[in-house]
Amino acid sequence: MRPVILAYSFTGNNRLLAETLASKLGCPLVDVVPRAKRWPISIAIDLMLRRFPRIRPVDLPGHDHLLVIAPLWNRWIAHPMRAALRALGAEIGPYSFISLSGGVRPGQIEFVDEQLEQLTGQPPRNHWALYVEKLVPEDIRGTPKVSAYKVSPHELERYPEIGEIVGWAQAQP
Repeated sequence: MRPVILAYSFTGNNRLLAETLASKLGCPLVDVVPRAKRWPISIAIDLMLRRFPRIRPVDLPGHDHLLVIAPLWNRWIAHPMRAALRALGAEIGPYSFISLSGGVRPGQIEFVDEQLEQLTGQPPRNHWALYVEKLVPEDIRGTPKVSAYKVSPHELERYPEIGEIVGWAQAQP
């Protein structure tokens, strides 16, 4: 399998995840880059208006499977990634979705999968959800501090999903 990673990160956590997986899989990493600097207020406006921010063109190398990595904001796939998926259309081909986000909400995975299918015309082959709440001290779980938490490379390796993703990708023909 020739995977390619397509990633967007606001805080750097999903960027770290994407770099780690690209290194372990020996595959290209393509960043989704907004045309304008992102601020918490622009994210809030995107969420309220469900708008798609302008992004730089995304050029995907040839691939058999796309690993899409992006945070979730209030159960929504980060809007720059939503814009990229909509722009790429059928060029996406088979894909899986991976997210490193603050925490889980009831029905979140199903809601994200519905968004992905609406944007791409097909469901993801796999969906891995990693949560920062698993790493932080108990006293800050469920607080805004979780979304500001910076995951270290050492902490990232504590997620068993990393091994699952790499094992799954390496086992594909």
